[in-house]
Parts: sequence; C-alpha cells; structure tokens
Amino acid sequence: MNELIDILVKQLGLGDAQAKGVLGLLFKVLKKKVATADFDSIRDVLPDVEDLISAAPKAGGLGGMLGGLAGGKVADLAELTSGLKALDLNFDQGRAIVDQLRTFFLAKGKGDLVALVEKLLRA
Repeated sequence: MNELIDILVKQLGLGDAQAKGVLGLLFKVLKKKVATADFDSIRDVLPDVEDLISAAPKAGGLGGMLGGLAGGKVADLAELTSGLKALDLNFDQGRAIVDQLRTFFLAKGKGDLVALVEKLLRA
C-alpha cells in the first residue's frame, strides 16, 4: 500500500494524508459498487485497503445530505465530490488519481482490476 501512496505523492504532488484519504474515499465508494468477491481481489493486492477506507473523509454537509436522500449514483457522486473537497482536491485531480490507480493495477499484472476501477468513473 505504501507503494501506491508514494506514487500519488511523487507523481501528483499530493500530501501523504491527502493520498491516503483520497484512496480511502475511492475504495470506499468502489466497495459499495462491486461484488464482495471482486473487492476481495483488491484486498489480494492491497491487504490494508480497509485502513485506507478508514482514512477517507466522512461524508457530511450538503453533499452528504443530498447523497443520503438520492441514493445510488447520485449518492456516490455526492460522496466523491464532498470527499475531494474535504481533501482540498478537485474532480480533475480525482480523475488523475483514478488513472494512477489503473496504472498501478496494470503494473502489478492485475488488469482484471482495471475494469473495477473504471466503475469509479461512472459514479
């Protein structure tokens, strides 16, 4: 997991807490969107993924309230948007982070996980 955090820090200029928080946010949303068996495949590559999820910013404010009312894709988008904002990141930076995540899984020979990561872009 530290390898992935280091990539985000070095490649995108994120702080350590930002990298952990945004990865936690992405994996938290992804965990809700995919089957348990698919998420277990992520755990095989990142055994401490639950630690990252616990580092994700808590949904709150208007984004959290709207997401809670709407459910589904709208809730995921609201959670991602409010989480990125809480980490002082924007949506374009979020996309760059997702790109790095795809590259990471490909480098690990886990191309099958790239399709899961693509679900984040369809939040």
